[in-house]
Amino acid sequence: MKELIKRYEAAKEKANEVSDRYEAEPENEEIEKEFDKAYKAEFEALTELTEAIVEMTNGQINARMARTMIQTRIEDLKIISEIA
Repeated sequence: MKELIKRYEAAKEKANEVSDRYEAEPENEEIEKEFDKAYKAEFEALTELTEAIVEMTNGQINARMARTMIQTRIEDLKIISEIA
């Protein structure tokens, strides 16, 4: 799970970085394409991490709760991933 968390955080950081550039230059088609690609990568990483949490807890944590945990309690998930 540690690697999935790292992948998600890296994808999120990249998406945020590209989003800032896209907001500054909304007419730039290259940045728009880069933003689309970065956002897709972030969503895929989020989905993969979500599915891993659901599987790891045998469904006791559903996908909605897992996403909430990822988006609001990522530091706690890092601690848990060290133990698990």
